[in-house]
Amino acid sequence: MERSEREALDTLLDTASARASALEAAASAEREGALGRDELDRLWGAYEQAAKDELDAYRWAQNVRLFNSLQPPPPPAPTRECPNCGMSNPLGDEFCRGCGFFLELRATPPQRDSPRFSLTDDPIRYRVGNEHNPMDPFGRVDLKIEAPGDARLAHVSRTGGGTWTATVRPETLDGLRTAIAAAGFPDVPVFAAVPDSEVRTLAVGAAGVMVVEQVAKLPAWADVFKTLDAIADEMSGGTVRRRPLTGESLVTSIRPA
Repeated sequence: MERSEREALDTLLDTASARASALEAAASAEREGALGRDELDRLWGAYEQAAKDELDAYRWAQNVRLFNSLQPPPPPAPTRECPNCGMSNPLGDEFCRGCGFFLELRATPPQRDSPRFSLTDDPIRYRVGNEHNPMDPFGRVDLKIEAPGDARLAHVSRTGGGTWTATVRPETLDGLRTAIAAAGFPDVPVFAAVPDSEVRTLAVGAAGVMVVEQVAKLPAWADVFKTLDAIADEMSGGTVRRRPLTGESLVTSIRPA
């Protein structure tokens, strides 16, 4: 069929309108008493032709509809599955409609000139929060852990803060280094930024990354930040309270700085 079903239906409506117009003109002329034999024959012929055209258009529309119904359904639009949440997304989308994951890449490509770092020899620096953000009840946390385990914590909030030093237990520091390596540092999965979401900064030596909230919830990265937040909580005596304090001690020799 060269014409679509919509075109066939439009033609049907046009012919029906023409038939109705011819019938209305004949009735109007008859009421006015100005209908001669020739005029009556002409209007009646127009009416019959319009009725025939309407019937043909109706049959045509029915044939088009039948033809379309017999065609195989169109193939589904191509999609791709989000590697983070598994949701199917249209092929042209850059970010997942379910979780915001950047679909083009699983992680940021390593920089050609990315700085070298050593998880065993370089300090680990961690920052989270913003004391100027009214949506953040905790404020800013700055934590630095030197290679031997010496740690320094600075906490700044709208209601105060403090500074502490401590020594991270060797087993805790080893577990933290293992978790950072397992997360793929310094490569970070890319997500669409969400307004007012929490952004964390993690650096080892000269290599540093910014981690949005969606990444921080991924299992591998969650292990990293769970340990860092727990160290900050214990050093501050629960002042930070980003993680509930547990009975397990991760640091020793805590003292105000």
